[in-house]
Amino acid sequence: MIKISLTKRKIKTLPQEEIQLLHNSCTNIRDDLLIRVLYEGGLRISEALSLEIDSFNINKNSITVKKSKTPAGENRTVYLSQDTMNLFQNYFIDFHGYEVDSNFVFIKWEVLCTRAIGIFTFNWNILEQPCSYIIFSS
Repeated sequence: MIKISLTKRKIKTLPQEEIQLLHNSCTNIRDDLLIRVLYEGGLRISEALSLEIDSFNINKNSITVKKSKTPAGENRTVYLSQDTMNLFQNYFIDFHGYEVDSNFVFIKWEVLCTRAIGIFTFNWNILEQPCSYIIFSS
């Protein structure tokens, strides 16, 4: 006789309408990319924040999750949509210039860019940490 273990708790998911509300409420490319990676990849927030630039494989539309809460979740590959990979490329070009000395994708400190608009500040509600970007025009 084979015994199959069943999950006793129901996994909570957001309905499609709430996911769309999250996307619509994103006011910047970083938040939008983070929401997409969490949703499409099924990642925990800690897994998403530990992603490094080389975790993204643009040719295969995938990311490799190197660090996870569980050993089974480490070094796994998850696939994302082409739109999300395009957004990653745009985010990388706009916010990971030569001035940024970090390999992490979702940086949490001031970023100096070579072109743009001025100074703006916003609060990342998802991370519950304030974050500022200072952008200089060339």
